[in-house]
Amino acid sequence: MKNKIGIVVTSILFIASSAAATVGYVHSKNNVANISNNKNAIAYEYYLDDVKVDSMPVKEELLDEEGNPTGKNKYLFSRFSCTNNVSGEFDDTNWKFNPGSESESVCSLYFVNSQYSVTVDARGGVVTTTNPSVVARGSDIEFKITPDEGYEYTDNEVTCSNNKTATWDESTNTLSINGVTENMACTISFSIKELRVDINVKNGEGTTTENTSYGGNISAIVEPHEGYEKPTVTCTNNQEGKVENNKLIIDKLTDNTTCTVSFSKVTPKEYKVALTDIPEEVSVLTAKEFTITSGGTVTFTLKASDGYVVSGISCTPQVVPETTNNADGTVSYKFLSVTQDINCKITSNAKSPEPSSSTDTSE
Repeated sequence: MKNKIGIVVTSILFIASSAAATVGYVHSKNNVANISNNKNAIAYEYYLDDVKVDSMPVKEELLDEEGNPTGKNKYLFSRFSCTNNVSGEFDDTNWKFNPGSESESVCSLYFVNSQYSVTVDARGGVVTTTNPSVVARGSDIEFKITPDEGYEYTDNEVTCSNNKTATWDESTNTLSINGVTENMACTISFSIKELRVDINVKNGEGTTTENTSYGGNISAIVEPHEGYEKPTVTCTNNQEGKVENNKLIIDKLTDNTTCTVSFSKVTPKEYKVALTDIPEEVSVLTAKEFTITSGGTVTFTLKASDGYVVSGISCTPQVVPETTNNADGTVSYKFLSVTQDINCKITSNAKSPEPSSSTDTSE
């Protein structure tokens, strides 16, 4: 009898347990369905200037240089995209995205900065406007830049971050950047000017072309024809030249120019060029004195005895001849376009003894 009662009790407990399990399963299934249909099931991703960020940029007002509110937002809502064709709109006033349906979705919200900083590095020039400058998104900006003296802009010398394009206007010295949509840094380079001098010689020799950088010096030989002297120099573009010792000289070239050297015809005269003071240890291999027609050229060649060197020449009036140290150990002094009597003194020095090599005799 007791065994029958036990079987009945066990059966009742099993039925009750099964019923409870069935009720729990149905309740759990309903909860999953409710979560799937819940509006909170939408997942959000946030981007600032197309870079993913951890949270949505806050609604923040820009301040002026004194820290006062400007009434302009620091960030702007740009666009959104949602999966499962979920639509919606962004509420700028409450800074909130309102989806159009409660479907499960992933929505990406895109924001942008409302203004950006632009910096210019001028190499070979000076930026004369505010640098860096702040510009509203999508706006254009200009920088005034003064090239350094003697420098100029040539093509392909502007580079900007992210391959942004900038334009240089040489007539106004202005660098322009259109449609700024990001922080930017640009570099503009100016190069020193390369200049040219065309030299024309009338009644003489030396017509040629010389090149140098801005501020460089020019020196070119110009020689008159026989019977011509007294050169005059005229140069274009406000450049100034002079002739000294049969050389056209421009001390500082600041522009391209054409210089004309004109020699004037003179009545032929004869002049003497002489070596009047010569050390005993120096031999003159040419004549010691020349008589030549005005504008002629004179060359003296000298050689020092063993143990000596020809150290220099000084003339009255003060004239500096061209000096050549020849391969055979002689020295030549050349006077170009002589137009006066010249007397010169030669100097010499003993050669410095060559250092002797020491021998180590220690054992």
